[in-house]
Formats: sequence, structure tokens, C-alpha cells
Amino acid sequence: MDRGIPVVAALAALAVGASAQVQPPAGPVADSGKSIDEAEPRIPLTQETAPGNASTEFFIARSGSYYLTRNETTATPNRDIIRVGAPDVTIDLNGFTIDGRGLANEGIDVLSSASARVTVQNGSIIGCRGNPVILRGAHSVARNISAVGGGIGAARGIYLTNVGGLVEGCRVVDADVEGVRVGDGGTVRDCVIENAASNGIWLNQGGRVIGCTIRATGPSGAGITALDGSIVDGCVIEGAASGILAQDECLITDNIVRDCAGVGLQTIIGGTVRGNRIIRCTTGIAVFRSGNRVDSNDIIGCTTGLVSALADAIDNAIIRNFAQGNGTAYNVGAGNFFSVTANSVTSANYANIEQ
Repeated sequence: MDRGIPVVAALAALAVGASAQVQPPAGPVADSGKSIDEAEPRIPLTQETAPGNASTEFFIARSGSYYLTRNETTATPNRDIIRVGAPDVTIDLNGFTIDGRGLANEGIDVLSSASARVTVQNGSIIGCRGNPVILRGAHSVARNISAVGGGIGAARGIYLTNVGGLVEGCRVVDADVEGVRVGDGGTVRDCVIENAASNGIWLNQGGRVIGCTIRATGPSGAGITALDGSIVDGCVIEGAASGILAQDECLITDNIVRDCAGVGLQTIIGGTVRGNRIIRCTTGIAVFRSGNRVDSNDIIGCTTGLVSALADAIDNAIIRNFAQGNGTAYNVGAGNFFSVTANSVTSANYANIEQ
């Protein structure tokens, strides 16, 4: 029995029905009632909306949300590309690039602390002699920015000088000082820093670094320097001069530090160092003074695994750590809560393990 004709007929009927369904409605298209500014409330960054001056290509003088419509650069030495002189400004690079061509000072420069709550996001900044991004107002944000120094004098890749800043999802390469630096209470999250001449990330007091990767620093720099009361969690540091240099009362957890020429991880007073993995550093963990808890860390292949031997390095709890393949596993002075169990696991106490 030939079933081809009914099938063809059925498909034809479906096609007719579908065609009828996609036809536009009869009559004129109704006006939405919205102006162009209401449909796109953001402001394109142009010489009309942010006219420049002798010091900068663009100057943003009023609050609002701005966006780039093309790549931007300068042909004049010693000018900034974008300056901001107002609070509550968002600059969306919109996937475009700001190129200083080795001539510009700063890429994006927020001039004063009065210009708070500025956000810069979604693009690349290259070829600047100064900072690709410097935001001086409180509670400012740099998000999804790629900042490249290019070895021509970029001071810091991304620098948020005031309190409560956030640097998130950014990549910084070849900064001449720190890759990223934030003020008190700042947060750096999910960033990648490569080849910073000094520190990869610098935290002021009460800051947080979460989920960042730092590869290579200068001979005097650290992957992360964290001032008092800071948190460093879930980061990877490779090939830095030192790994994590924490000051007082910091919480340092679940980081991996590899192949550092100096100290893998340092704590001074009242810190908690827990669950970190330190591999092939000259000194794995250095405990400099008192009141620290160093707990459940792995220290592998270092010249010296863990040091707490200075005269005032006392009253530290050094417990449940695992040291393997180090030149000297532990160098811990009297006056600390510390003991070692060789080649075995003891669950009934807080002994450190040496293999």
C-alpha cells in the first residue's frame, strides 16, 4: 500500500499552518512609547559626552553609565585616556581595548576619593606608562579587565586605593610593581596575575583574596602580601620569590604554593594556617612570633619544612602537619605546642608527621 501521498499531504498542511502562524499581525506596529535614551539608558563615551582636555582624552564629569563604541587610544604623550571626576560612574569597555601606545600615563584614572563607587569592566587596557586602572574612590570595582603593562613602566596593573574595593575576574600581566593592590577591606577574587615585578597581590588590612592564581614575581616580591586581619583562601602561587607573606591575625587556608625561592608561607602573630600545600620552597612555613595555629598543612620537598625557632616564636599550636622529603622537616623551639610522629598516623593526639 502506497503511504507516500498522505504523508506528503500532511507535511504540506503543517507547513501552511506554520507559515500562517509566523505572519506579522495586521495593521501598523504600535509605538513602544520609549525614547532612544529610555531604550538604551547608558551613555556612549564620545567627545560630546565626555570632552577631553590637555591632560586626558576623555573626562567624565557627571555620574552615569558609559560605554565604549570602539577601541580608544592617544597620539599625545603624557595624557590619560579616561579620567573620572564624579561619583557613581560605570565604564563598560564593551569588549574594546584602550591602548596607550607607550605614550599614555594612566588608562583609566579616578582622580580623587570624592569619586566613590566607580566600576570599570569588560575590556582590555594595554600600553600605558602608569597604572592601567587606578580608582581612588571608596567601594570601587574592576571586573573582567585584562591589563597588560608591556614592560614600558606600568606601575600597578589594577590599583584601588580606597576602602571596600573589589577586583574580580581580572588578568594582569607585566606590572612593574604589584599586579593588583587594594585598600582596607578590599577583595580580590578569581584573578590571574603573571610576571609582576614586585608582589602579585597586595592586601591592606582586613582584605580578602579568593581563588586567584599568581605566576612569577620579581626577586623581592611575594605572590600575596596580606596585612593584618586578612583572608587568603584557595589560591595557587607558582614561581614567586616568596609565596604568602601574612602579617598578624590572618586566616590562610587551602592554598597551593610551589617552587618559591624563599618562604612558601609566613605568619607572624595570631594567625591560622590550615590545609595548605607547600611544595619545593626554600622554607615551607615560617612562624615568626606567637599565638599562631598551624594545622593540617602538607610540606613537601623543601630545604626546611617548618620553622618556629626564634626566641619570641612561642605559644604556637603546630599540629597535624605532614612533612615529606624535606632537608629538615621541623625546626621548632621550646615553648610551642608541638610533637612529631615519624612514619605513622596517630589519631589520638595532635602529632605532626614526618616521612
